[in-house]
Amino acid sequence: MLTGLLAVEIYRFCKEKNLTVRLPEGVPDFVSKSFEFIPITMIIAAVFLGIRLASVAFFDVLPPLLISQLLSPLVGSMDNPWSVLFLNFCICVVFFFGIHSGVFSPITRPIYTIFIAENIAAHAAGQTMTHFYTPGALSAFFGFTGCGITMGLVVACIFSKSERYKKIGKISFFPSLFGINEPILFGAPIILNPIMFIPFVFTGTVVGTLPLFMIHWGWITPEFFTPPYVGVFLEGFLTNGDYMSIVANLIQLVLAILIYWPFFKIMERQELREEAERIARKESGNKKTIFSDDEAQLLDGMDLDF
Repeated sequence: MLTGLLAVEIYRFCKEKNLTVRLPEGVPDFVSKSFEFIPITMIIAAVFLGIRLASVAFFDVLPPLLISQLLSPLVGSMDNPWSVLFLNFCICVVFFFGIHSGVFSPITRPIYTIFIAENIAAHAAGQTMTHFYTPGALSAFFGFTGCGITMGLVVACIFSKSERYKKIGKISFFPSLFGINEPILFGAPIILNPIMFIPFVFTGTVVGTLPLFMIHWGWITPEFFTPPYVGVFLEGFLTNGDYMSIVANLIQLVLAILIYWPFFKIMERQELREEAERIARKESGNKKTIFSDDEAQLLDGMDLDF
């Protein structure tokens, strides 16, 4: 990430300062553009070579290892479940406002990639696995049915008295089994819905992080395999071969339903009132005045030209 940012900035600086080769106008574009990149490429290569030589000369390590050493306090902090709880809280809050959790990936991905590699090595050597913050565990537990454990709301919608919510619940059910919760996020909606802020953030943060605490406490085996996304329940089991993963998912599902239910009932009452008003307006618009034959003849004989 740092390499990409630095290379682009050096390229921009060279272009602004015209540190390129300018060929005559008669030279074809594809030829002149090829020559323009030669000095810029040499400058970028020289900068990175200088960084490498300086790092080896002064710190006796290559730049990637130096960066890893500088970031080691951050990496070590993610072995603390309370740090992960705070991070998951931040993810849920920004997700509620429509910002995808992928914005955290440049920070989190290198950390949990290191952790899963160390878990795999420990498992292969028959040693104790120590890390719980790993990609498969995050997907299977924090991402259970999607960020915010939104299956709780999907189930509430399926059993709703409102026709609208019942349809949304049915449409959202099968995608939620594979962690795709956009139908319920934008269909209910959850995103930017003040009523859903507390259940979405609280469920996603506390219920989503609970199994990670259980791994940290030794109640669930840590992950040593990151499976492809195969759906709820099975994914968690495949990460570690521990049936407690399925139990943890069941606990999450029950807690999510209990948390979402009272907040959903507030939305449902509002929706039922609106549905009743729409039906009443529709019925009143469909009413027609019916006259008897004598009344119709009388109206035909009257001059009603106003």
